[in-house]
Amino acid sequence: MASSVKHLCTICHDDGISNSAVTWCTECEVFFCRDCEKHHIQLFEKDLKDAKENFDTAIKYLKTKISTINTQKIKATEEICYMRKLINEFLNKLEQDLLNDLDSKHSKLKSNMDTLVLQMEHQASQINLMQSQFTKMTQYATQLQMYIGLREIASQATKYFEDFESAEEKNLEVNISSALQSIFQNVKSFGDININTTSSTCKINAGRKDQAQHLVPKVSGIEQIKPNLLTTLTLPEDMKHLDIYACLILPDGTFIILDYYKKHLVLFKSDIIFIRKIVTFTGHPMDVCFVRKNTVAVTQEYEYQTLLMDVKENKIPQTMKLSHCCNGVTSDGKTLVISGGNHQSTRVNLNDMSHTVLRGMRGVGPIAFYQGNIYGLYSSENKDCCYKSSEEPLWTYQTQENYRPKRTYFRQERLCLYSFQWKQQYRGSITRWYNL
Repeated sequence: MASSVKHLCTICHDDGISNSAVTWCTECEVFFCRDCEKHHIQLFEKDLKDAKENFDTAIKYLKTKISTINTQKIKATEEICYMRKLINEFLNKLEQDLLNDLDSKHSKLKSNMDTLVLQMEHQASQINLMQSQFTKMTQYATQLQMYIGLREIASQATKYFEDFESAEEKNLEVNISSALQSIFQNVKSFGDININTTSSTCKINAGRKDQAQHLVPKVSGIEQIKPNLLTTLTLPEDMKHLDIYACLILPDGTFIILDYYKKHLVLFKSDIIFIRKIVTFTGHPMDVCFVRKNTVAVTQEYEYQTLLMDVKENKIPQTMKLSHCCNGVTSDGKTLVISGGNHQSTRVNLNDMSHTVLRGMRGVGPIAFYQGNIYGLYSSENKDCCYKSSEEPLWTYQTQENYRPKRTYFRQERLCLYSFQWKQQYRGSITRWYNL
């Protein structure tokens, strides 16, 4: 006779309730009563719905990535063609300079030789004339006169030929630059194509245990951030010494270096290869920031002015005169904020170019915009700060180090404040990170 075994709902039993089980779940390996079974089925229905949404999200993300890499290919092709164009223009200029030099020296050498030919033709005509008159000399001149005349003719001819034989022979030759010839040995490729791997930014709905998990992009903590040297700058000979006050990466991957001492704004490719000098300023530039499209803003501290510059066209369409020194500069594309160091700061509306003086931000040096707030470093108080764009203070942090503030920037929703010590007896730097 079969025995009847009563099974209890595992979920209810864990809560101290004895309800008879009606279902055994082979996936979870637990018993369910009717109420818990309904809830369990609802959970699986939700899991299926989440899985469908996750697949839709992933497919949309992958299609977007395909569009992105297609755009990246177009930009890479344009960059390769642009570099080829620069090389062609540069080589064409070198070739034309060499051809011009060849034409000049050939013309000079040919002119000298043409003059020499004329002189020789003149002397030959004189000899011909004397030969034609030689018969008359033998008829009417005495032997002494003939001797003296012939000796004079022979003497002049001998001297002329001696000068001709002793003269240096000049020839044209060309020496192609060894640096240019070495391109066949030293340059093995036009560049490299790399596939850079980063954490996925696609966010998937979190599932329950044993279901699809929430894919969270891995962001390195501050303790895992370690600097590694990737490459070094490639500079022309006349730019070996740069006094770098600011470095700015543009949206197209190129970047700008601000040389304070030589008053240059210099453009580099994303692979650290020098492209060109954008401009040389009359005053010393202090800071640079990206504004929008091809426009950057450059401050000139003691000229009391900030320049809006088109880096593609090498033009300065706007010069803003201010009532204070121009130290740090930052922008969100709509607003420009210019700090005055130990003086006040100014906010500029880029739509109508109206100015608003920010007296509450007196003393702020390097600054940066983030989500409508202004973050900065005080020039002489060893203090970090945060203001609303209306100059309302949000917080300050008093540091203990006696370091000179240098730069502010953001990385993955973290604010980085960089300072350095420049006294002769001790040199060093310190970086502070804030989670925002």
